[in-house]
Amino acid sequence: MASDRRLTWDDGTHRDGFVKAILTPGLALTYTGVATLGGDTAKWIARHLTRHALDPDGGLEPLAKLLGRTFAHPRYEGRRHAVLACGWIKQETAFQPCAGLVSNFDPWNQGAGEAWPEFRTVYRVPNPMSLPQVVPLGASMRRSESVSVVRSIERLCSSRRGTVRAVAQVLAEGVRTVSRATSRDHDSRPPTVSEEVLVVALPRPDLRRSSLIVGQLRNDYCSVTSTFGSGSRLEAPGGPILVGPGAAIRALEPHESPGSTEAAGVAMEILCGPPSGGHLSCFILTNPPVGPAWGWPGIDPKPTCRRAPSGM
Repeated sequence: MASDRRLTWDDGTHRDGFVKAILTPGLALTYTGVATLGGDTAKWIARHLTRHALDPDGGLEPLAKLLGRTFAHPRYEGRRHAVLACGWIKQETAFQPCAGLVSNFDPWNQGAGEAWPEFRTVYRVPNPMSLPQVVPLGASMRRSESVSVVRSIERLCSSRRGTVRAVAQVLAEGVRTVSRATSRDHDSRPPTVSEEVLVVALPRPDLRRSSLIVGQLRNDYCSVTSTFGSGSRLEAPGGPILVGPGAAIRALEPHESPGSTEAAGVAMEILCGPPSGGHLSCFILTNPPVGPAWGWPGIDPKPTCRRAPSGM
């Protein structure tokens, strides 16, 4: 799943660097629509999923009911919103990819009318013998843009070169293509997409080497990375909001970190789920940063990084 990192507010202003990706024990999720539910929509979704993280459907049905109640408020009347989830389900003895959509409009026919009065949940389980499917959500893609992404994915898979990094690069470049196009004056679409992209990769459960989530794209680990625009293919460790039973955790952006900007470390925020609706912040500072210090997969720790991390 590739999601851009731009939030756009009601007055048309926007800012990049936000996390719109949420990772539960079984699903990766992102959204399009209203960015300010509960302050920040991604955090709002994550807090409410903490009560349903282990539900068979990943909490999509309860989320649809909650969104229905929320959008019944006059403040959100007529506003369109959708949450897309992808993951794996087990059918008989085999795992199959599955996509779930919670939406109050048809996101693939955005000019077809007003928002529906309720949120509907739709599931899509592709035939294992069918061609790969790419599900776009958010800013409308021109046919040439979507066809280019789909054909590139098909070529990778048919040639057995569909590694997680290769697929991620195609998806991220598809997002950046829309971002570059919508930034031009002659394009009628609003500039709501950033060139910086967060990619979440979920290997088939029976092929995972462990339950660790790593900051570099790997075929055999759940992995999350941030890729940058302007032709760069560099990866930086990035993180979605991680949801578990009762609480969620997210990495703060550099500008949100407490203390000195010279501190080398990681700052985390814990989001408590309902019913308390509380908020607890926990800041973890390490030098060197957590990943290299702990030798997480995908990162080759240097000799100077093998000492135990200092924390506070």
